Amino acid sequence: GKFCFYRPYSPDGEKPSEDVGKQWKSKTTYTLVKAFPHFFRRLEVKIKQVDILTPLQSGIDLIESRINALKSELSTDPPNTKTLQIVLQGSILLQVNQGPQAIAKAFLGNPEAYPADQIEHLRESMANFVRLCGFGLAFNGKLISDDQIPFHARLEEAYKALQEETNVYLNLKDL
Repeated sequence: GKFCFYRPYSPDGEKPSEDVGKQWKSKTTYTLVKAFPHFFRRLEVKIKQVDILTPLQSGIDLIESRINALKSELSTDPPNTKTLQIVLQGSILLQVNQGPQAIAKAFLGNPEAYPADQIEHLRESMANFVRLCGFGLAFNGKLISDDQIPFHARLEEAYKALQEETNVYLNLKDL
């Protein structure tokens, strides 16, 4: 079995930054001798790997994790509106953390300061993310009951803002 976790990281030993353009992450991956669930509550670790993600790599990782969550929800049969709405809310109707718009602004707004291949990777991931959010929103609109219409309208407003803010950096047509 294999699993990983992330934690904030600061290369200079200071408190990790709140600015998405300066957020480093440490990704620790454990490869175990056997897989969970298992009879034993603890299993032997075969390999421990620690990777340090730069702020740009952290942004790409975050966008790709949202893409995977959206793809998973969109392929669930039968569809589960509750979990789809949770994923949509966490992707486009952010309450606490800075999200995709901040990532786009920080890195795609100043692409010359970063490796071109990583910027292109982020641009492609961001475009895919925005499209999948649109598909998820349209799908949710077909599944919801009347009492969920106000929440869906808030999601649609947030999606429109996401489109407008990211399109400045992506120049996408017909999202």
